[in-house]
Amino acid sequence: MNQIRKFNVFGLSARRLSGLFMVIAFLLFASGELYSGVSYSRENPVVRAVRKVSPAVVNISSEYEVGSRLSPFSGLGMDSIFENFFNDFFDPGLQRRYKRTSLGSGVIISGAQGLILTNAHVISRSSTIQVVLQDKREFNADIIGADPDSDLAVLRIQSDEPLPAIDMGKSDDLMIGETIIAIGNPFGFSHTVTTGVISALNRSLRTEERTYQDFIQTDASINPGNSGGPLLNINGELIGINTAIYAKAQGIGFAIPINRARRIINDLILYGEVVLPWVGITAQEIDNHIASYMSLDAGEGLLVRSVELASPAHVAGITTGDVILDIGNQPMKTLEDYRAAIRSYKAGDTILLSVRHEGARKKSRSAPRCTLWTGAPIWHFVCSVSGFKIGNHRVRWLPTSAPNRICSVSVPVQEMSFARSIISRWKPLTTFFAL
Repeated sequence: MNQIRKFNVFGLSARRLSGLFMVIAFLLFASGELYSGVSYSRENPVVRAVRKVSPAVVNISSEYEVGSRLSPFSGLGMDSIFENFFNDFFDPGLQRRYKRTSLGSGVIISGAQGLILTNAHVISRSSTIQVVLQDKREFNADIIGADPDSDLAVLRIQSDEPLPAIDMGKSDDLMIGETIIAIGNPFGFSHTVTTGVISALNRSLRTEERTYQDFIQTDASINPGNSGGPLLNINGELIGINTAIYAKAQGIGFAIPINRARRIINDLILYGEVVLPWVGITAQEIDNHIASYMSLDAGEGLLVRSVELASPAHVAGITTGDVILDIGNQPMKTLEDYRAAIRSYKAGDTILLSVRHEGARKKSRSAPRCTLWTGAPIWHFVCSVSGFKIGNHRVRWLPTSAPNRICSVSVPVQEMSFARSIISRWKPLTTFFAL
């Protein structure tokens, strides 16, 4: 009797073959699960942060007028003598007016109030400002306040329903190498996302007009049109406002840290401008001549040229001829250092100054009030009472939505110093400013 033998191409018994099939089936099933897992892992923290924040990022388009002098000789290649003749004998007010458009970005910081944070240079000189949301809704925007020195501005749009707003982060715990995200409107390409890392902190930028300090440097691509857009951490929180790029290189961009922006934002919302602390010092940089005369190193501190009577600096004991060595442990070498240090405080804060007084180093504490502009005919200041007088001038309340009452008094220029000393003695008037 013939015996039927079982065989297979693998040389395996049926039992082993069935086991192999089971292993293959399991692997196929597992590979499907693995593939599904890979697909899911594509939704990384960057994707989630962008999805979360994008509705609060806006595109800003502003129009402004520029003018050029009208001349019948313009563009004809004629000698400039004809141009000069025309300028000497004809109305210099004749100009050709035309409009230009500026593109930028912004971020909604209050959905209930429709408040948008952006760069001041994005909306400077604008006659009209249009804001476009991610869902393509368009709004006309009004300027609540702008500060060219910090390059920040706050806009407001009117919406019938609450708008999506960004979550505020903080910039005092940033780490070099930390992943960051930038969203903006470069060259009109709306809601463009770029990523990178924090390359450096506390960078200074020098322009022809001034020096800007305390910037976040990043290698995320920031292009024209990104200005005013948000710089985010991996959690989708606002840590900076994209502001500038280094034109001579790629991968070098700068952002204003959100901690520095917060106080400026509050002032812009409340007052429409930044209320600067008033210390009462006029200072100058120490050059080689002054350094030699005072036995100092050039660039070591700032020389106090004058101190206003009854000012916070005067109360703190600072006198003319003192040298300010540091403010809040920050060395003072230039007037830009001094301005930046003072701007980092608000009225009522205590400033610790290290001063060289009569050859000896000492520490002074000063509580600045808000700036009073010498010669301003009208003063506005925070107060809790009304109806009193400064000299013969009555103080009155102004209508405001601010938490504190805003008072106003009109004082002739010749009575400025007298009125200032009176105001400084009023305890309710610990802060004041001029408009």
